[in-house]
Amino acid sequence: MYRRTGIILVIVAVVLSAWMLTTPVRHFTGYLIGGGETEKLFTTCGKTIDILSGRFDEEVTTPGARGDCVKEARGRVAYVVIVAPPLLLVAGFAIARGRYPNLPLP
Repeated sequence: MYRRTGIILVIVAVVLSAWMLTTPVRHFTGYLIGGGETEKLFTTCGKTIDILSGRFDEEVTTPGARGDCVKEARGRVAYVVIVAPPLLLVAGFAIARGRYPNLPLP
């Protein structure tokens, strides 16, 4: 049971990290209000790694939008760095506990 849980946690950490780094970054730009309806507007900035390398999509032209895109991309990387290692550590403990039941682990 512990090994299975650990393997599931590893898969979750890897999939979450891959999803955060490969999905396009979208930045909230405001609301479009008209005709009694309100719609949220987003700007697609590009891929996380591309943004951190300085490459943006064509629709990101203003310096303010570029800065917001960089903040969003850095937030994604920080989320991966903060969430993935502890999740992998817990998964390692679970796998070790399943493989070596008498091992004194936390």
